[in-house]
Amino acid sequence: MDRLNLNDREYQPFLVTLTIGTPYIPPKVAPTLDGLLWGAAGLESPDCEDIAERIPLKKTDGVFHGSRMMCDPLFPERPVSFFQSINNERREDDLPEFWMDARAYKGSSVDVSKLRNGDPGRGTFSVKMDGYTPFSRGSSWKVGFYGCGDIARVESLLRTMPGIGRKAARGYGSIVADGVNVTPVDQDWSLMRDGSPMRPIPEKLWRDLGGLPLPLKMARAEMCAGHPDDHEVLCVTPAGGQLSW
Repeated sequence: MDRLNLNDREYQPFLVTLTIGTPYIPPKVAPTLDGLLWGAAGLESPDCEDIAERIPLKKTDGVFHGSRMMCDPLFPERPVSFFQSINNERREDDLPEFWMDARAYKGSSVDVSKLRNGDPGRGTFSVKMDGYTPFSRGSSWKVGFYGCGDIARVESLLRTMPGIGRKAARGYGSIVADGVNVTPVDQDWSLMRDGSPMRPIPEKLWRDLGGLPLPLKMARAEMCAGHPDDHEVLCVTPAGGQLSW
């Protein structure tokens, strides 16, 4: 099995398997392993100024060796709506009954009858309602990532995460107890597998890896602070934007 000693740290290829116990709400772009680890490192060290230095993955030309999430794309779907805020507070999906008391809205422009009917209302006590589409495969299901790095540290960071995807704080995409498994593998498939990209990879790096010419699109290849759109470059990306097992 390949072991790479880089910067006095031992790196080796591995497969991450996460067991998910609740419906998953995907972000706009499928997550990568380095993206998950970025979030986990931020939870562990919220005051750290350089989160990238805490991601325990090999890096080539600025790109971390962490694949996009692999899963079965054929998930049942069901829409769900969230009441996001009222009086600048974030609450559960249903509005508590005391929020429907007209006396609480004295002097505001909110019509409580409209709130009861799901109208967002206006003014100080406005309610924003967003819709999402969770995916589920029953009581539990698995997603995977290929990576190359410090296995023990990767597992330790992932165990700090309550879940993956959007609305994880509300229980969506939750990782079950003991649902993190990191297993060594024989080859590093975090960037390329069977000639196909496993994550967004800049054109030059793709050529250096020996990849054949593929369509290019704007995507973020390097995990760094700031808005994702500010760091997009021309990349090869996984076909269809998703990876299956």
